[in-house]
Amino acid sequence: MTLFSLYSDPGHTFRFAEDRRIPAFFVPGMAEGTAVTVHRADPATGEPLEALCRARVEAEGRVSFEPPLIVSAGTVLIVLPDRG
Repeated sequence: MTLFSLYSDPGHTFRFAEDRRIPAFFVPGMAEGTAVTVHRADPATGEPLEALCRARVEAEGRVSFEPPLIVSAGTVLIVLPDRG
């Protein structure tokens, strides 16, 4: 008998309650070197909208941005691995 997960979230979602400057995210579980895209997401549904930037996962799951991302209160971002 094979068991399948009913739910799998391929990315990491970040919600912001205040205006922030974001130099990096930590995305545990993503392998170093993985190419990712940061998307703005719909706050109600979490569905990815437009892509903001691309980056690579560094050591210990760090994803750095240069220049830093600037977000406002209520912004939802999702980091998804690139398909490829």
